[in-house]
Amino acid sequence: MESEEPSPLVLSTCPPSPTDDILRQKFDEEIAAQVTRMDELGKLLITIELSVPGLYATALKLVQGKQAVVTGIEVAIAFFCWFVALLMTLWAVLPKKYSVDRNVIYIEHSTEADQALSIEAFFQSSAQYKYCRLLIACGFFFFGIIAATVSIF
Repeated sequence: MESEEPSPLVLSTCPPSPTDDILRQKFDEEIAAQVTRMDELGKLLITIELSVPGLYATALKLVQGKQAVVTGIEVAIAFFCWFVALLMTLWAVLPKKYSVDRNVIYIEHSTEADQALSIEAFFQSSAQYKYCRLLIACGFFFFGIIAATVSIF
């Protein structure tokens, strides 16, 4: 009997399809655009966080009359929550300094805290940083609205 020798492993290579190129490019654009979207959300939140307390105070004054003094723990909690929400939003929108290695696109997982980020990790870290602070700001703003609603009843 004749023994068959295994054929060497042959890998065929071909360039990626145009669809694959477009999908990869859109994925890269999506990673980079997250930070911009978080900044736009922050700007919108700042506008809302500045206007709602003013409108609320004006409405209370109109309903209560000129001589009325609006007091109550609910009103104080509402304005405190709105103030904290504004501070958190400003904290998210203001720039943060990152140490980035411009020559490295992607690093698997970095355990060293003082190691420079890759470009992809920079975009992800920046978006995550903004996301957390904006989410906390939205929570405080929501609790402010609840406190304001409770103060009416």
